[in-house]
Amino acid sequence: MANFTFKAVDENDRVIQGTLNAPSENLAMLRLKKVYKNVLVLREEQMAQGSTTVFQSSPKVSYEHLAIYTRQLATMIEAGISINRALRFLTQGESQNLNLVLARVAEGVEQGKSLSKSMAEQPRVFSDTYVAMVKAGETSGNLDMALKKLSDLMEKVVTMTKRVQATFAYPAVIFVVCLAVICLFVFYILPLMLPVFLSMGVALPWPTKVLVFVVGTARDPRVMVPIGIVFAVAIYVMIT
Repeated sequence: MANFTFKAVDENDRVIQGTLNAPSENLAMLRLKKVYKNVLVLREEQMAQGSTTVFQSSPKVSYEHLAIYTRQLATMIEAGISINRALRFLTQGESQNLNLVLARVAEGVEQGKSLSKSMAEQPRVFSDTYVAMVKAGETSGNLDMALKKLSDLMEKVVTMTKRVQATFAYPAVIFVVCLAVICLFVFYILPLMLPVFLSMGVALPWPTKVLVFVVGTARDPRVMVPIGIVFAVAIYVMIT
């Protein structure tokens, strides 16, 4: 199989660029003419000797953007637009990362692969459930309905996620403020008060001794730096 780059004009007179795998240039031209109104450029990519194909992992994509694109894809397919044209339309959307992923999916469809198989090649974006529902829609001949149900489910998840985030926003702010007050007391106010306690020459009660020990430990960089690194790594893991 050879790899060809092409430039073609679709039915809306827009210039489309992409790549295509085909056994020969003639077969590549035939496939493109079935999809596009006019083929402007078609040439074979020359691979360097000894070079290997490198898999390009999918970029991170917003779940909300994926839900929006899925709804738009369902609408266009329901309107009778072919899958590859609908995918090319979607690559003009506002999410650059998702545009890149859908361009790869469109290339797979133009090479003769099914939509579900092309999406399965981007596992970081399209989950097993997503691909399975698309495949079920292809098998039953109701791809638009399958995509509509999928978009309904995804939109419900997005709505619920936003509600949970809104619910926890106020407690999170309160927690940050309380943490800031505690840090101010431990690192600034209490160190000013410690000399007064020690100059009294009396036995301090155990809660005060515990507090003095905590302050001394918290101000020791040999203890706090490793704790801070572990805390930062944990936050990064949870976010990603």
